[in-house]
Amino acid sequence: MKITKLLIALSIASVIAFTSCSNDDDDTIKPKVDTENGLFMSNDREVDYLVKVAAKLSADATKLHDSWANDYVTKFTNLDKASSTDFLIDGIVGIATEVGTEKIAGPFKSKNVLEVESWYSWNSLTDFKNNMRSLENSYKGGYDTDTRGASLASYFEKNNADLNNKITKAIDDAIVAIDAIPEPFRNQLNKSESKSKIEEAILKCGRVESLFAGEVKTIVVNARKDYDFTEIIKVYANQTIIPTYKDMKTNALKMYNAAKKFKATKKQADLNEVCEAWKKTRIAWESSEAFLFGPADSENLDPALDSWPLDKTQLDGILKGKDSIDKIQLTDVTSGFHTLEYLLFRAGSNRTTKF
Repeated sequence: MKITKLLIALSIASVIAFTSCSNDDDDTIKPKVDTENGLFMSNDREVDYLVKVAAKLSADATKLHDSWANDYVTKFTNLDKASSTDFLIDGIVGIATEVGTEKIAGPFKSKNVLEVESWYSWNSLTDFKNNMRSLENSYKGGYDTDTRGASLASYFEKNNADLNNKITKAIDDAIVAIDAIPEPFRNQLNKSESKSKIEEAILKCGRVESLFAGEVKTIVVNARKDYDFTEIIKVYANQTIIPTYKDMKTNALKMYNAAKKFKATKKQADLNEVCEAWKKTRIAWESSEAFLFGPADSENLDPALDSWPLDKTQLDGILKGKDSIDKIQLTDVTSGFHTLEYLLFRAGSNRTTKF
């Protein structure tokens, strides 16, 4: 996920235009719901923009999967042991750090709801848990429990069972701690009763980070002088990374097709189908954030798919503009998951059609 400091400033600057302070005791910023930019979807321009952004996300998801499956997988599995295992471990460390210190601790410390990722859909905690499952799959090998193979987990289970148990427990504890935070995360930033649960989740994510950055990395660096990690890397690429991207590609196409159907019918049931497809596509993407190297990096697909925070001012300018949606050039901050989220959801619910 690409986080842009400039966009944080822009989002904060626009807070007065679309948020109001709550009268509740937690003083959490809450969005206004109005007929133009809030709950109701009621104009064709908005629908045209939805279809355009869904088409781009589907194309980007397809490019990400196909780049791995058709080309990069060979390059990656033929890397030297040092490079390939570093990518694996550093990816795990990176997402554990991001979840704990950026996605959770960042808005918790600032008390700024605009820093909470996926707060229109109230999908934040689901995102965080899927991020942790992305590193769990990277460690254990495979896309899910049915596709496990040779992995760092199987290596440590054989050569250092105590450490493997410690790692497995740390990952499980982090997921449980995130799950213990009440929904939605955006409403917990100032609630005293949620403080200890949020702090516990930050602590548990930090524990995962330190284990992989410390003991795991040290042991693997020393072991690869004599141990062949080739099979582990092949499983990682072919049974973890590529199937995750394939799932995202499949669901992104379903979302695009659902958006086109909704454009034709304007029915609530069809809008709900788009929303559901967004959530399924989002699961796959968040489950891939432990391996944002290769095409996700070199082809600029990470920021294209998932730049945050949202530039609401620019999006509203497009929605209120006069130029044809077909002529608008999409950028990283006017497309991707969060632009679609803004078009589809308000306050954790699907928007309501009103045509």
